[in-house]
Amino acid sequence: MRNFHTAFPNVKRFLLCDTYRSGIVPSSDIPTFTLGFELIHSFMGQYIPSITEWMSLFSESGWKCVQRQDVEAPFSTIFDLRPE
Repeated sequence: MRNFHTAFPNVKRFLLCDTYRSGIVPSSDIPTFTLGFELIHSFMGQYIPSITEWMSLFSESGWKCVQRQDVEAPFSTIFDLRPE
């Protein structure tokens, strides 16, 4: 995320959409998509950040999240980021 400032020095706004880790213990209430998404990423050894970890990453790398908009996919959001 820090390199975006170098690659795009004049950026005023960056929209990032991603699915984050639910943090929910598997149960009958959790969406099937979420179980599959988290399981497959685990099998591949790919870490899925939580929403809290995303927010920390943004502030540590010089971005301010001014708004979040949830989308249809469970535990997915659009982050509206601005350079700090």
